[in-house]
Amino acid sequence: MSDYATPPPPPPVSGYSTPPAPSGTGAPVAVRGELASWPLRVGGYLVDSLLPAIPAGIIIAIGMAMGASGATADPTTGAMTGGNPLGFVIAGIGY
Repeated sequence: MSDYATPPPPPPVSGYSTPPAPSGTGAPVAVRGELASWPLRVGGYLVDSLLPAIPAGIIIAIGMAMGASGATADPTTGAMTGGNPLGFVIAGIGY
């Protein structure tokens, strides 16, 4: 008698032996090979790019306001003097 058993069955064609589990949010689960439509992809891109920009813009605005507080402009040259350098550091962090 041989020590070799029968070979295992081949893997499923789709790559899954069972269907994918449903998502926890109740959203439909994409089937393999099914991609999102282009409006959903554009919307996702806008959400992914604009959401981080909102807090960054707030931090930059606060830093610029802090940096410009107390600054004076020379009427002849238009050069700005004074101000709070920490505000510009905060604006740089937000950038």
